[in-house]
Amino acid sequence: MKKFLAVVAVVAGFSVAVAFAGDVTPIKLSLVGGVGVPMSEIVRGVDLGLISTRVQEVQGIQLGWWYAGTTEKMVGLQNGFVSSSYNKMVGIQWGFVCLAKDMNGVQVGVVNVADTMKGLQIGLLNVIKHGGFLPVMVVVNGKF
Repeated sequence: MKKFLAVVAVVAGFSVAVAFAGDVTPIKLSLVGGVGVPMSEIVRGVDLGLISTRVQEVQGIQLGWWYAGTTEKMVGLQNGFVSSSYNKMVGIQWGFVCLAKDMNGVQVGVVNVADTMKGLQIGLLNVIKHGGFLPVMVVVNGKF
């Protein structure tokens, strides 16, 4: 009976994950990018990666121990040893290395890189590829 209940619980857990795949979810837990429950690519709330996390879009908080990344849009707080937004980032990006294509907000890290920036970078090496005060600065860089 205990084995049967354990199997039912596991099957039910996977069924819930499959049912929500592709939908918006308020909470996502990941071991690494692509391995998480539920399998949704859009998070409106908290995206937590034990090692890393990578989804299409987050509106809220994204935390990854090693890597936190989005492929389309990040609105809110993103934190990881490496924080990356391949498209649009609005809010605060915080980590050892922060990377964003279109950054609106604040990047705080040792190395901060943005293709375009409207906001502030604070760190040891700050790079704004297009349109910054200077393309490369130490300590602080920004464009308003």
